[in-house]
Amino acid sequence: MTNREPENARPRVGWFVGAFYNGTDDQTQRFVAEGIWENGYRDKYLDLVRSMRAGDRIAIKSSYVRKNNLPFDSRGLRVSVMAVKAIGTITENPGDGRHVRVNWTEAEPVREWYFYTNRGIVWRVLPEDWMSEGLIAFAFASGTFEALAWHTALTLGLTSRLVESRSRFTEYVLISFIYD
Repeated sequence: MTNREPENARPRVGWFVGAFYNGTDDQTQRFVAEGIWENGYRDKYLDLVRSMRAGDRIAIKSSYVRKNNLPFDSRGLRVSVMAVKAIGTITENPGDGRHVRVNWTEAEPVREWYFYTNRGIVWRVLPEDWMSEGLIAFAFASGTFEALAWHTALTLGLTSRLVESRSRFTEYVLISFIYD
């Protein structure tokens, strides 16, 4: 069953999913090679997985905390980190709550996102505010510059001066770096 909705039927969702089984068995390589994502639970997240649609963007992520070797000064505090290991587009959902077919691309190198993270196995992110919009742009932006601009602005605290459109925001970030 291919459950395709018109593009304008709902906001452009981003799915962030885990790939570790039993906390140690990383399935990322298998998922990418087989063109799938698989819910490792038989009794959890079934409705969320059933709600995934062909055309939705999806990322394999790993979440953790870090105190050292950050690209900014955390003042010795632990920071939540989410590594984006692969990104893709869902091509089919059979509706079983456990599997989706995905056209994957491995993230080379793995990109790390800070602060607005989630340790859950399945995280549905809608572009409802600056944090979710920034995360979606960072993970799925076609150009690495746009992703870098969003993430840098967020980590440098430029969010208090966000502007409405993404293209204007990207230009604003460049101007801020030059003149601030």
